[in-house]
Amino acid sequence: TSKGNVIYKSDPYAFHSELRPKRASKVYDLDSYKFTDDVWMKERSKKQNFHCPINIYEVHLGSWRKYSDGNVFDYRKMGEELSDYALKMGYTHIEILPISEYPYDPSWGYQVTGYYSITSRYGTPADFMDFVNTCHLNGIGVIVDWVPGHFTKDAHGLIEFDGDYVYEDPNPKRMEHEGWGTRIFDYGKTEVQSFLVSNAIFLFDKFHIDGIRVDAVASMLYLDYDKKPGEWIPNENGDNKNLEAIAFLQKLNTVILNSYPNVIMIGEIRDSETARAVIRASLTGVLVFSTIHAKSIPGVYARLLELGVSRQELENSLRAIVYQRLIGGGGVVDFAKRDFEQYPPTRWNEQIDSLARDGHISFEEAKIEKIAL
Repeated sequence: TSKGNVIYKSDPYAFHSELRPKRASKVYDLDSYKFTDDVWMKERSKKQNFHCPINIYEVHLGSWRKYSDGNVFDYRKMGEELSDYALKMGYTHIEILPISEYPYDPSWGYQVTGYYSITSRYGTPADFMDFVNTCHLNGIGVIVDWVPGHFTKDAHGLIEFDGDYVYEDPNPKRMEHEGWGTRIFDYGKTEVQSFLVSNAIFLFDKFHIDGIRVDAVASMLYLDYDKKPGEWIPNENGDNKNLEAIAFLQKLNTVILNSYPNVIMIGEIRDSETARAVIRASLTGVLVFSTIHAKSIPGVYARLLELGVSRQELENSLRAIVYQRLIGGGGVVDFAKRDFEQYPPTRWNEQIDSLARDGHISFEEAKIEKIAL
């Protein structure tokens, strides 16, 4: 380092890593696997447009199903069993929790050290390619949770990579999510933007995934997220918006959806105010997200209208809303999709009633979700 210290780091661009608790990066040939999902890739636009139903099963690979001795399935066996299960249960897609390398099992992959390294917990990069390939052959799409909002502080990861602040913001009031114990990316650096955008392209290009869900969008958009007064500094306009992060998300979605127009870009939004901010940001002429993953927002459509978002704004920018239902120890995501021009509130209410009749939500929940006419 510039101070003469010797530090050991994993390669941020490595394609493979040693199995935890080991930390070294491994050389790996990504071209060793040959996909056979040509039919799916050619017809993906018919399966992932906003005029066809999508039903997503969210799953953590490490806990979904195991051998009797407690050992986890590898990617190849998981591909066979999980895609078969999803197909039989009527799902069109699976959404898997982050698969980039991470050191701490209880984080479920949300504290990443190796963004380009598919976690070795379940096998090699080729094994994960086979997982995706098998899902596609069974008619199931694959969406991956992706974490560009923060990274872990484990010493072998991105933190203070060369002894100085490389990936994180050097300002102490913009550097950390103290509640999570993680560092925040410096979205104002073009090198950081390139690192993250290139990583998303990498996942679509090399692994044939069909969508990504960007985790914790609100934590990226607001400088005062989970901070007390005096713990954050306003932007140049004097407010709490992270202008660099907004620009990054616009760049990310523009690049991805121009390069892969038939994929799904989901933003995880936990509150209506953030949903409104995302929608209105897209009205600048740059698409931010085609879909919002909304957790526990009762009647989110009606609430957005109450907040002052017009129907025209919704039609021009946001074309789908996602409701997540956590059932037992696993996750089920009911992708209640709607095209706002095609489906008036009466049609929306019919969809909610259908979800209740099918047992995905209770009839009491259905009453809350329905739009008052």
